Amino acid sequence: MGFLKKLFNKEEKEEKKPELPHYVPSPLAKDKWVCFLCQGTIDCGERWSKFQGNYYHKQCFKNMKRGIHSGEL
Repeated sequence: MGFLKKLFNKEEKEEKKPELPHYVPSPLAKDKWVCFLCQGTIDCGERWSKFQGNYYHKQCFKNMKRGIHSGEL
C-alpha cells in the first residue's frame, strides 16, 4: 500500500529559488563600450570581441576579418 499511496498522493513541494540580481555590472568601463570599427555603443548582453586592445561588435569583427582575408581592406 505504501507504493500506491506514494504514487497517487503526490504532494507538490515548493522550492524557493534564489533571486538573481536584476543588474549585472559590466567588466568594461563605460568609455570602452564603443565599437572601434563602427563607433556604435556595445550594449550589455550584446556579443562582442576584443582584438589588440580594442572592442568590436561580434558582427563588425566578422566583417572586418572577412574583408582582410579577401583583400578588400
